[in-house]
Amino acid sequence: MSAALAVSLLPAVPAQAAKKKLTVNKVYNTTTKVKGKTKGKYVVKIKIGKKTYKAKASKKGNYSVKIPKQAAGKALYVRAYKKDGKKYYTKKKFYVLAKTISVSKFSRTSKVIKGYARPKYTVKVTINGKIYKKKASKTKGSFSIKMKKAAGNATATIRLYNTKGKRVKTYSKKAYNAVNSKPSTNTKLPSKEDPINETQVQKDIDQVNLTGKEIIGGDDRAGYMYYVGTEEWISVGYVFNYLYTEADGAHVQFGARNGITLYFTVSPNRLTKFDWPTKENFDFKLESGQNRRFQGTEFKELPDTNLYYKVKGYKNGKLVIMRASSEYLIAGYNDSMFQ
Repeated sequence: MSAALAVSLLPAVPAQAAKKKLTVNKVYNTTTKVKGKTKGKYVVKIKIGKKTYKAKASKKGNYSVKIPKQAAGKALYVRAYKKDGKKYYTKKKFYVLAKTISVSKFSRTSKVIKGYARPKYTVKVTINGKIYKKKASKTKGSFSIKMKKAAGNATATIRLYNTKGKRVKTYSKKAYNAVNSKPSTNTKLPSKEDPINETQVQKDIDQVNLTGKEIIGGDDRAGYMYYVGTEEWISVGYVFNYLYTEADGAHVQFGARNGITLYFTVSPNRLTKFDWPTKENFDFKLESGQNRRFQGTEFKELPDTNLYYKVKGYKNGKLVIMRASSEYLIAGYNDSMFQ
């Protein structure tokens, strides 16, 4: 058999199709320009809703498409077309990533906190004296944390750690009132300076203690709260119009705003173990514009890593807010340890 014939009898090897050229740089929820590479002078298009955004690549194939900021987790496509902008070439799917972390709204009855972070980053949530941990997914950065009990009136302290274990973000998020998330057309809300009926609040506390059923009212959209929970968790009035709080485990800071005078009692013990402040008997007082910062090193023990507090706020001599809650704080820690 001749060499030529032998070669002709060999099985044919299919030619591999050339890999189409289209890349997309990382896109974050803060991004307003989607960048990447394709073939020179090709046209790239991104459709968002009913609107299409497009740009023409440079001779070297670099492109930049202006778009509005998008929510983390959203899936989009970049489509490339040949130089006339009509003949389809290829497409590439990508996800909008969270620049740091984006947490979805969660209600007081919710047992799940979810959102988006940088892919593979670790999310730690401290709420109701419990710590939960979850790693964000490797593609979209999504996470979902299941809690042992509903969020209630507690504040969630959310900490984000990069892939090397370094803390990169800490902030607090409060649950919204799903029962009254829309303004009521039948009930007129009090104004921000209307006095609280403290006698009625005490009756509601007694009722909750007797029945074990929390009272949830108010209107979150207007900023008005009326919550009386078990174990004396309370928020009444336009609380966050007047009271500022922040916490990251190393410190807790309280601030008075908008002409309020705040009286506090604080304790490492749960709310049922200490009294409400009065104008004559309190742990500290803040006039509007003042702040008070606690470091974890100020406490030998904080059994469930929370600093509990009760606060009453007065404006023009009238009681306008009451709150009994907690903020995340670790005994023995201070800000320098979290740098």
